[in-house]
Amino acid sequence: MLGQGLRPDAIEYRTCNQDGAAAEQALQTARQLSLPCVNTGDTHGLDFIGRFWIETPLALRDAADIRGIVLDGAYRNCSRDP
Repeated sequence: MLGQGLRPDAIEYRTCNQDGAAAEQALQTARQLSLPCVNTGDTHGLDFIGRFWIETPLALRDAADIRGIVLDGAYRNCSRDP
């Protein structure tokens, strides 16, 4: 259970692997636990490329910078959902 023990840094919000109801449930869970919700580009086929992502005005020096950006809320969720 997410409310006990170790917690993730964020909750996966919009992804190609879930429908709108699952995304809404993820958003509600994130709000209850005060965690960021992050769109992800989990791609399993060509039709999934470029549908969900995050953008930030901050410079990225390496992949490790993404964690701090998410934890600081310095991003916005973006989508191109058909």
